[in-house]
Amino acid sequence: MTRVVRIVLKDALAIAGALAPAPYTCVLFCRVPADWLDGDGLREEKMEAIYAAMYGPRWRDGNDDGSQYVVRSVTTQVLGADEEEQAPWRAVTADDEHQYWFYDATGDGAQVRSVTAAEL
Repeated sequence: MTRVVRIVLKDALAIAGALAPAPYTCVLFCRVPADWLDGDGLREEKMEAIYAAMYGPRWRDGNDDGSQYVVRSVTTQVLGADEEEQAPWRAVTADDEHQYWFYDATGDGAQVRSVTAAEL
């Protein structure tokens, strides 16, 4: 069994000791195996695979230019069966306040891969 989780996060880019917050909220929809869940949310240790898909596999090591992504806040919510059936991710549109990403973690080895909204 799989479920879709909505992940809402605020991030920033740290450069030379300064923190430049993203001007938008990141909203991710991710289809995950049931064993990735903890009640109504995603198990905290599973977030690392999603961060790696979003920022790159060595994201905690920083970028070549000396910058580094910093997650400032994150919330996760498993969509209810009715909401998942309505597929709200298909109706979202990026704007100045929200950017959207779509992932699937249900393949072989539960590797997180980027997908389109329609593929989710």
